[in-house]
Amino acid sequence: MKVLRILAIVLLVASCGRGGAEGRSAATGQGAADSAEDRTQPAVEVVEVRSGLLIDSVESTGIVAGAREVLLVTETQGTIRELGFELGDRVAAGQVMLRFDDEVERYTMQQARQELETARLDSAAIGRLFERGSASRLDLSRARAAVEGAGSRYESARRQFEARTVQAPFDGVVASRPPELEVGTYVGASSSVARVVDLDRLRVDVFFGEREIALVSPGNQAVVSTRACPEHEPEAVVSAVAVGADPATGSYSVRVTWENPCGDEARVGMAASVRIQVETGAAGILVPVSALLRQQDATYAYVLDENNRAERRELQLGDQFVDRVLVLDGLSEGERVVNSGLTRVRDGLVVRPSMVSSAAGR
Repeated sequence: MKVLRILAIVLLVASCGRGGAEGRSAATGQGAADSAEDRTQPAVEVVEVRSGLLIDSVESTGIVAGAREVLLVTETQGTIRELGFELGDRVAAGQVMLRFDDEVERYTMQQARQELETARLDSAAIGRLFERGSASRLDLSRARAAVEGAGSRYESARRQFEARTVQAPFDGVVASRPPELEVGTYVGASSSVARVVDLDRLRVDVFFGEREIALVSPGNQAVVSTRACPEHEPEAVVSAVAVGADPATGSYSVRVTWENPCGDEARVGMAASVRIQVETGAAGILVPVSALLRQQDATYAYVLDENNRAERRELQLGDQFVDRVLVLDGLSEGERVVNSGLTRVRDGLVVRPSMVSSAAGR
């Protein structure tokens, strides 16, 4: 009896073992089938086809500068007696930046002024004598010539005196200053002492080729972005367009200006990306170049239906600009085209799509 009981237990365990193995085998088979199905459905990026302008903007990069910049240079030479600025200081128009010793020039100017005043008094006196007939016309001419000569000497002396002082030409920020510039330093004529930049309004010069420059005109709106001030993308305007190309590069210069919204965060010399809006060019169905498959003399695209099944469709193309091309025939607005992994797609294959930006967007 005990032997029969043991035999029944063994048979029951064996039966459960076979059932578990069959269950695992079935699950493994289903997983393999699912995995095989996933492998036959490649993951691809798709774009939704839209209508738009083939060319709605042109882009370039440049270096930010102040709309007004000036390099202050000495007109004379001498020892610095007063220095009124530091690197990075904000300065006001007319503010004294640097003053040389000017005692000699001041004395010379004062003497010239006295000589001018004396010459004017003498000329007035001789004029009265001439009216009474007590002085000749030659005396009057000489007196007037003396006034002109004294006036010229005074103006020259005044300019020399004023040249001993360097002033800020407008409100701005000191962008550069020679490190050796200190009170007591001897500075020669035509020496650079500071670069003053107006940061309230900025500019950037960008360059385009023949095709792009034909689309740009003064007054076009633009958007400027900088790494130093990423939270602001100020609206800018094209203020000037070159009529001639740079002989060295063959490119055309375009100046874009804008009001600075970033305050002291803005820096001249930093890089800026510029996108200029242009309302020109052909309009129609647009598709990215990356979605095109060229074989022999024909161009195709894979279009997805509602079941994500790919259909290889021949297209008739128009003009191309950078990474977009105009489709004349073969696509309708709103259709989805495969934009990546074209070599893994074939006609009739079901794919696993992920949507990216519209083909007409930027």
